[in-house]
Amino acid sequence: MITKGKPSIALIGPGRLGQAVMALLRQQGYPITAIVGRDRQRTAEAARFIGAELMATTDINRCAPADIILIATADDQLAQIAEQLTSTVPLRVTTLLIHCSGLHTADVLKHSATVVQPTLAMHPLQTFASGEQGKDSLPGCYFSLEGDAAGIEQGQQIVADLGGESFTIDGAYKARYHAAACMASNFVTTLIDSAGKILSQCNPQQELPVAVLGPLIRTAVENTLALGAEAALTGPIVRGDDGTVSRHIGQLQHHHPDLVALYQQLGEKTVELAQRSDRLDTTKGEKILELLAHAEQTK
Repeated sequence: MITKGKPSIALIGPGRLGQAVMALLRQQGYPITAIVGRDRQRTAEAARFIGAELMATTDINRCAPADIILIATADDQLAQIAEQLTSTVPLRVTTLLIHCSGLHTADVLKHSATVVQPTLAMHPLQTFASGEQGKDSLPGCYFSLEGDAAGIEQGQQIVADLGGESFTIDGAYKARYHAAACMASNFVTTLIDSAGKILSQCNPQQELPVAVLGPLIRTAVENTLALGAEAALTGPIVRGDDGTVSRHIGQLQHHHPDLVALYQQLGEKTVELAQRSDRLDTTKGEKILELLAHAEQTK
C-alpha cells in the first residue's frame, strides 16, 4: 500500500546497500527521482532492482529536485561526492543529505560553511551480501543516527518506514562504534572461515564443509543474544579443562601454526569472560592463561 505525502529521494551510489534501502523505500511510497552511478550498465541494473528503471543516470544534477539525497558510496568517496554535489547541483536549503557510513560523521557532507542543508549519518547494523539479501534483512535491524536535529527527526521516520529501529549516537564515538560493528560482523565471518579451515582437514576421506558448523554457530549466537555472554558461554575454558586447551594448542602448532595467535588471543578473552561469570576459579584460569601465553613461543 502506497503512503501519500512521502518525500522524494535520489540515490548516489547504487551498490548493495543503496539498492536494498531504495527498493524498500519505493515500496513505502517514496518517489524515486534519480539513481546515480558511474557505470551506466550497472546503474541501470540497480535501478531495475529498485523498481525505478527510468531513473538510472550518470548525471549527478538529476538529484536536484529530490527532497532527500542518499549517498551510499564507499567511505573514502564521501567527501569528494559531497563537495561535487553541494558545489555544482542547485539544491534547496531544505534538501536532506544522508550518508550510510558507519565510520564518518554527518559533517563529512559539509565541506564548507556554505553548506546549509541538513545532514544525517544513517548506518544500518546489517551486512549486505547482495541487494536482495539486504532488502530482506533490513526490516527489524537497528540503525544509528547522527547529525543535525532536523536530519535525525527525518531519519527516525525513514528507519521506521524501513521496518527498523533507530538510536542516536554522538559523532565523537562513530569510529569506536564502527569498530564494534566490524568485530560483530566482519570478524565473525573471518573466525568462521578459520574454524572451517581446521575442520576441513579432519576427515581424510572427505573434506568437511563449513556448513557443518552452522547449527552450532547459530545456537551460540542466539544464546549469547538471548542470555548474555556470561550465561551463554560453554566449552573447555569455562569448565577449567586445561588439558583440552593444551591439546588444542598442540594440534594447531603442528597443523595450523598460522592460527595459533588467533586461538591464543581469543582464549585469553574467553578466560576473562569465564571468570566474570564466576564459573572459572582463579587457579584454573591462571593455568589456562599460562598455557596460552606460551603457545606462540613453543609453536
